[in-house]
Amino acid sequence: MKTSSLSFIGAALCSFSLSTQFILAQGSLIPPGPPAPTMKTLDQIEPRTPINHLPFVISRPGSYYLTTNLTANPGGIGIWTNNVTLDLMGFEVDGSGGSGVGIGVLPGVANICIRNGSVHNWNLGGIYLSGATNCLLQDLRVSGNFGDGLVAGDASVVSRCVATLNNGDGIVGGKNCSVLGCLAFTNTMNGIRVAEGGVVRDCSATRNGSRGMMTGWGSTIGDCTASYNVSSGIRAGDACTVRDCSAYFNKGHGITDDSSVLGAPGLSIVNCAATANDQDGFFLGNGSTVKNCLAKGNKLIGIETFYGSTIVDCSANDNFGTGISLLAQSTLNGCTVANNGTNGVEVEKQCVITGCTVIANHGHGIHVTQDSNRLDGNTVRDNTKDGISVDATAVKNVVVRCTSGGNANFQYRVPGIPGQPPLGANVVGPIVTDATTANAWANLSL
Repeated sequence: MKTSSLSFIGAALCSFSLSTQFILAQGSLIPPGPPAPTMKTLDQIEPRTPINHLPFVISRPGSYYLTTNLTANPGGIGIWTNNVTLDLMGFEVDGSGGSGVGIGVLPGVANICIRNGSVHNWNLGGIYLSGATNCLLQDLRVSGNFGDGLVAGDASVVSRCVATLNNGDGIVGGKNCSVLGCLAFTNTMNGIRVAEGGVVRDCSATRNGSRGMMTGWGSTIGDCTASYNVSSGIRAGDACTVRDCSAYFNKGHGITDDSSVLGAPGLSIVNCAATANDQDGFFLGNGSTVKNCLAKGNKLIGIETFYGSTIVDCSANDNFGTGISLLAQSTLNGCTVANNGTNGVEVEKQCVITGCTVIANHGHGIHVTQDSNRLDGNTVRDNTKDGISVDATAVKNVVVRCTSGGNANFQYRVPGIPGQPPLGANVVGPIVTDATTANAWANLSL
């Protein structure tokens, strides 16, 4: 037994020795060369160019940054080349005692990024990139500049910027620009202004000396607020979309395209509120669509449109003038119009008014001034003058299936109904007091 155990141990040691020799034979322990440097160069640690004085001209593409607050001497920072990123690092570029603009570019440059700092007190403007394209400006504060606060060229994005107390417009964008999450406050001219094809979203424009927000044709304005501006709150160009916005206490109209040109495309307005403005809540041109909107407490008309417009599921309440005014060839459906200072609904010609509730207005409920309108299925109650009133010279209007009651004068004043000549001037369903005996086209008088 002892001999067998010793033989086994000897065999195991021999096997271990052979396997170790085999493993050690797989590679050399000699280093391939001297050790390489491990420390990084300064360019690798901070691969950007510092700016520590003014004036400063950027003439080569690359990344630049401020190292301290800078004051005009007498100029600012000029960008003369493409593909530049300028990080203000939270510092300010102050134009006090200087001239020109704080940060400007040569015309025709592209792909400029400026971010994170303040530019103020410049003689001709804060940041002026109108001649540049494809730019990004973010997290900037521009204030107290004698010209515009911030100007971006075509196809640029302005994000999370604040423009205050500038002696021109606060924020300006060229064609196809986006202005996102910005604030324009107490600028002498417009708060935010972009050219055609732009986007303005999640922005606020307050107490500016002209319009709060202004866009060119084909633009989109969404989730914005415009208040206490000296002119209109939101002025959108032809064929623009305005969605989920609020315009209140502006000296002009709340939301408008300022257009009455026949044939020009109108606005699409959805889920917006225009309240307590000194003129109309909504003042719209031809072919506009207004849906799920509120016009309340405006000093003129709640909602006013021209030719070929559609107003659906809106409320016009407590306006000093007429609640809703239609010119021609328009549709009003499912709206509530209450407690306005004059007529509830004013309509001229060739319009259709259906399914509306018109209550307690301080004039006529629905007032028709001209020809060829259709009033169908409306409820008109407790107005200070007539419920439904059609002018004596108006003809070819149709009044059917309406309910009118509690109005101070006539429930229905329509030429052509019994006792109101001329005979046959307008088409009016029978006026009855008992709905159970009426035909399908009858109007109910309560």
